Parts: sequence; structure tokens; C-alpha cells
Amino acid sequence: MIGLNNVREVIRILAEIADSPFSEDEWSIDYASDLNNLLHGDLAGLQNAADLLSASLKERDLVTAVCALIRLRLYVMQISNSFANIGDDIEKNIII
Repeated sequence: MIGLNNVREVIRILAEIADSPFSEDEWSIDYASDLNNLLHGDLAGLQNAADLLSASLKERDLVTAVCALIRLRLYVMQISNSFANIGDDIEKNIII
């Protein structure tokens, strides 16, 4: 698994070295969260939604398939937003 908590700490250290005022309100990452656990949970949810989609298609249950697609989209967007937040905080450090 990617060490997202390590990436978070490197971003924090870089901000401190650059004498940037580190305020959680100004950063995109939730520094109180365990990023590895959050990603793991989102990936598990994504896998569950994909499994549900596959099973519902085999059964030709289109209502469940649509619900599974919506759940799949939710987890994909959450994962994408998590990485976008990390990218935003990296960019803030580059600009400093």
C-alpha cells in the first residue's frame, strides 16, 4: 500500500522548513486523519461495489446494477478527491 501518511508528513515538514505558517484550515489534506486507512476503506468499498455490479449483471438485475454503479462512482470520486487534495498541498509547497 502507498504510504500516504508518509507523504502527508513530508508535505508538513517541507512547509515547516520553508517557514510556511502551517494552518490546517489552509491545507487540503485532513492532517488528523489516517490517510492509509481512509484509502484502504475506499478501495474496499470500490471492490464491494464492483462485485455487486458483476453479480447484479449476471442476474440481469438492472435496478441493483444501477445502484452498484452509483456506489462505484462515489468511491472512485472519493479516491480521486483524496489524491487531488494531496496534489494541491504539494503544489502549495512548490509555490512557497
